[in-house]
Amino acid sequence: MGDYPDYTDLMQILGSDVMIPMDIQASYVMMPIDIQGQVTELKIDIVTQTLTELKVDIAAQTIENLNINIAAQAADVNVSITNATINVSGSVTIIGTPSVNISGTPTVNISGTPSINIASITAGVTFNIGTIYGMVTVYVSGTANIDIKTQSVGIYSQSEWAAKQGTDWNKCFGGGNKATGTFAKESYTVPAGKKLMITGLTFSIFASAAADRDKNQMGQATLQNTTTGAILVDIGGNGGGCGIMSKPIPIPANNTVEYAVYNWANHNCDLGLSVWGYLV
Repeated sequence: MGDYPDYTDLMQILGSDVMIPMDIQASYVMMPIDIQGQVTELKIDIVTQTLTELKVDIAAQTIENLNINIAAQAADVNVSITNATINVSGSVTIIGTPSVNISGTPTVNISGTPSINIASITAGVTFNIGTIYGMVTVYVSGTANIDIKTQSVGIYSQSEWAAKQGTDWNKCFGGGNKATGTFAKESYTVPAGKKLMITGLTFSIFASAAADRDKNQMGQATLQNTTTGAILVDIGGNGGGCGIMSKPIPIPANNTVEYAVYNWANHNCDLGLSVWGYLV
């Protein structure tokens, strides 16, 4: 073959205690590399190659550090990792439309405060989450269907959760022996940085004198934001009345809400009113 080396020769090095630097550049060959039984640090840096196929098979090794740097590639890179521990620092960016298939029963443990952002999804995304301890916050834009089955803890509405957390709000008061046309009332100013959500109001009215208790006991209850002047609730009834809000009535911070119960019977009456909600 003249002055050209014969690449068909086999180079085999067994039981060596030497370091052999190999620098292969601008090659157009298939180069299988099989490294076995090594206890060393192995660095592979392949730069500016046009390789038809590069196979790296590393099996049954005790390698302290394996550094593989693959940069500026325009071809497929297939990496198969079995029984490995991978530590990633910094950021990982995946572009294009990759397909990731995970089989078996993998376990993923995430500590710290991770942020997972899934955007531009045109198909369904299914999450199966079990045995969660602590608080989980999920932000969803658009329409989300949530199906929660076989839980060992309760699912609470916001008002129920407020009662559990101690942020519920309740007022109950009354007035005795009120003459016709008079009333009993109280008010509450919402603290700065809070919003009061009123969810219900009820009132009672009955004759102060036993001789009048078989007569009509006409009464009225109102709820008013006195900061804005808006009447929020106005109900009446014979002996009392009740209003359960289909949606909460919001009272902004630093606004004052007034709740009152009136006697419209033609005799003196005892009045009572209860109003409730929660603070957010």
